[in-house]
Amino acid sequence: MADLRPPRLRFTLRQLEYLVAVGEAGSIAEAAQWLNVSSPSISAAISQLETEFAVQLFVRKPAHGLSLSPAGRRFLNEAKLLLRQSHNLYNVAHELQHELTGTLSVGCMVTLAPVIAPELCKSFMDEHPGVRIELYEGSHEDLLRKLSNVEIDIALSYDMAKPDNLSFEPLSELVPHLVVSAGSPLAAHDTMSLEQLANEPMVLLDLPYSAQYFLSLFEARGLKPNVIARSRSQDVIRTMVANGYGYTILNVRPRSMVAMDGRELKAIRLSEDHKPTRIGVMTLAGTVKPRMLMSFEEHCRKTITRDSIPGMMKD
Repeated sequence: MADLRPPRLRFTLRQLEYLVAVGEAGSIAEAAQWLNVSSPSISAAISQLETEFAVQLFVRKPAHGLSLSPAGRRFLNEAKLLLRQSHNLYNVAHELQHELTGTLSVGCMVTLAPVIAPELCKSFMDEHPGVRIELYEGSHEDLLRKLSNVEIDIALSYDMAKPDNLSFEPLSELVPHLVVSAGSPLAAHDTMSLEQLANEPMVLLDLPYSAQYFLSLFEARGLKPNVIARSRSQDVIRTMVANGYGYTILNVRPRSMVAMDGRELKAIRLSEDHKPTRIGVMTLAGTVKPRMLMSFEEHCRKTITRDSIPGMMKD
């Protein structure tokens, strides 16, 4: 009769902690300082892991420390995920007797972060005083990398390109709209078409994926916008527009239509129907989610809807 018992583990969480420390520090000596243990103890742990799994985790470079091998990079991410889940046992034990407690790492697309994240995260922490949220803002590519490397627990971003190891849950849609200076002649319009805008000077939000999306709106109608300036900062874009550089097209529509320098802006509806962008939450696929993470996901579902988004006006 086949033995259906799971195999006994021949490695320890302590060894994985040493592995992660070396992988992030790039040297055994620095990892030993972080962990306040001896370098030989860390060297032995790494050697034992490599022997146990028959995988070379690090490439030794004389005078240059260690660097992760391709296999080591994948192994490191799995080790970080396993350690995070094991550390969650303390939270589980506490939650069985008390409310949610611990730290949640939340990533947010840089264009959404200043508008949505503060209200969203504060309202969750108000409901769960034992929870502390660490917020990270970055581009879509930054968020994909940090999620894949288990550096953040969840990310709020757009439904754009993502690897298969991540899952995306859509929560709401953002319709593109025109933004002009309140003193611009264009501000007299209530609606405008892309054909009317094609020859006007445009200031483009030049982030990966975002720029392609805004340019594609024109391309779909056989048009090419007159882009005279670019920036990766949404605040800089809005302030340039408020100072008369030209118009811009954005999806995010804050409640305040005032630029960072105090000059007023006006949002104008685009007359045609354009493909909206979907915003939602991304997490690692196929993992057991801690209760705190599931609670935050549910909070996002209740707070970010088709009818209401924190910090934002909806059409």
